[in-house]
This record gives sequence, C-alpha cells and structure tokens, in this order.
Amino acid sequence: WRCTYRRRRGLPAAPAASLGATHYYYSDVLYAPWHCGTAAIPPRWSRFENVPRVAASGLSVEEFAARFEAPGQPVILTGLASGWPAAAKWTEAALRDRFGERCGFHVGGHT
Repeated sequence: WRCTYRRRRGLPAAPAASLGATHYYYSDVLYAPWHCGTAAIPPRWSRFENVPRVAASGLSVEEFAARFEAPGQPVILTGLASGWPAAAKWTEAALRDRFGERCGFHVGGHT
C-alpha cells in the first residue's frame, strides 16, 4: 500500500530501510478502497433483479415520497430523459462521427 500511495501522490519510492522496525503497518484509509475495488462479488448477489424499475411518467411526487422516499426503498426511475433532445442526438454513431477515436473509454462492451 505504501508504494501505491507514494506513486499516486507523485512521491519518490521510499527505501525499504526507512520502515525501521515496523514491518506490519496497516491502514484502513488505504486498504478499504483497494479492497472494495478488487473484491470478488459472489454471483448469488447479482443473480436477481431486486431493485424495482418504475416509469417516471406514471409516478406522482406524492406517490414517490410514500412508496420510496419515506421507507428508504431504492428504485430505478425510467424514462426521465426520453424527451430530452440529447436522447435522440447522442447515438453511438453520431458520437463516433463527431469525436472519432478521441474518446478513450469503455462502457458495457462498447469502446
């Protein structure tokens, strides 16, 4: 963890002798994010779709507050951006025509 911390901060690598007698130093601040990013997710956790999807057009503010906000129930609201001009203009083909290969990202199997 120490090498990663120093590298990310742009610091030179510390010599091993600088550790002194402390060979078992542990840091939650550095370990927890690494662990969360690299831990394997058991397949049984993602086997079922357990967060409800609700069309936003058929949901009033009061109904949303009663069904989801008050009990703290997660929900995925669908159709919120379907009327936006960008929803029609920002297709994969249109973005590739406009930006070409300058966008170096990978999402959902698309690069």
